[in-house]
Amino acid sequence: HHTVRDIQVVIHVDDFACLGLPLDLHWLEQAISKQVECTYKVLGPGGGEHREASYLNRTLRWTTEGIEHIHDHKHAEAAQREYGMSESKAVATPGTKAEEQEGNEANLGESEASSYRRATTTLNYLSQDRPDIAYAVKECARGMARPTAGDSARLKRILRYLRLHPVRAQRFVWQHMPQE
Repeated sequence: HHTVRDIQVVIHVDDFACLGLPLDLHWLEQAISKQVECTYKVLGPGGGEHREASYLNRTLRWTTEGIEHIHDHKHAEAAQREYGMSESKAVATPGTKAEEQEGNEANLGESEASSYRRATTTLNYLSQDRPDIAYAVKECARGMARPTAGDSARLKRILRYLRLHPVRAQRFVWQHMPQE
């Protein structure tokens, strides 16, 4: 039976994050250190630990309510710049009904198709940290081989959504251990 006060997060700088009990995390750090030289930070509730750390340009924040995981907003900005949508009008949802995109099956020109692929690839990486756009990005990724005007409209919709919601934090709220 462990409490929040028993748990810590170890950030191996520039690589990955692990959540667990201090003894287990210490063992992991020792095992990794036998193979490679590494730097790490410990996040936790005690006085000596850090309350915030970054890895892979993501931020982990230890709060009284839980742990926050915040993505790197620069990926959304890069995709918007790539597709010329930096100043576009914002929308409230990342996608629309499939019927609204029907009839736009003309293939994009090579230059626009390349730009589409770069922006979609960037959003695909971002979608690991943004579940709110994951489905819409997956639908854009289906058009990578031969992007169409409909695919472009779907991509533009996501980019406009990111204008309204450039940053989202995932919160992992502290929970009580189940009694049954």
